[in-house]
Amino acid sequence: GENIVGYPVVRSLLRLISYQLGTAAFGSLVVSVIWMARITFQMAARRLKVLKRMPAAGAVLCMVQCCLGCVEWIMKYINRNAVIVAAMHGEGYCWSAGRAFSLLMSNILRVAAVSVASMSLLLMGKLFITAACVLVAYAWLNAPGVVKNVSGTPVTTLVVVGASAWLVARLFLNVYVVVIDSVLLCFFEDGRSDKPLPVTRQIDGWVKKEKIFEEDLDEEREGKR
Repeated sequence: GENIVGYPVVRSLLRLISYQLGTAAFGSLVVSVIWMARITFQMAARRLKVLKRMPAAGAVLCMVQCCLGCVEWIMKYINRNAVIVAAMHGEGYCWSAGRAFSLLMSNILRVAAVSVASMSLLLMGKLFITAACVLVAYAWLNAPGVVKNVSGTPVTTLVVVGASAWLVARLFLNVYVVVIDSVLLCFFEDGRSDKPLPVTRQIDGWVKKEKIFEEDLDEEREGKR
């Protein structure tokens, strides 16, 4: 069979740097505009003293702010996936965003299952790293020969260590979120394509099983009709 193309991550990174920096910048601009609109709207609402006399207007403004926050979160998610698709195909932002949205919507149940499983594992990883760092710091501070500036349990030091460990673990493990999204989108893209790229036998078996399962579901639906 065909050989797998080497260094896919490096090739995608070089393609992004060479051709898609504008795509990434445009996506960041869209998110920034939505964020600025939400902040500006919020600041203007605080300065309007008339709203204190009109509870209904205040409720409407609160709903608008909530909607803008939801739009911002959705655009951040679509923006991340659009950059991933742009790195795969080398297309522009709008086409990549539409393609990413189409892939995610057509596999919404799989996306939900993978998201729940990955978020649970990443949360356990963050908790484990934080707890391990706090335990190591506690053992080191209570070891013989360590100079102690305060008596008793160094609660403040352990809190600082725990907060720092949580922040570092969150920044580090967030990289895996992008990796998971990239692998998931590549799997969806390869499953939709009529001529998928060469992959390992195990992944190729998964793709074939998914296609057979989808064809069986389509036949069952047509039979019920």
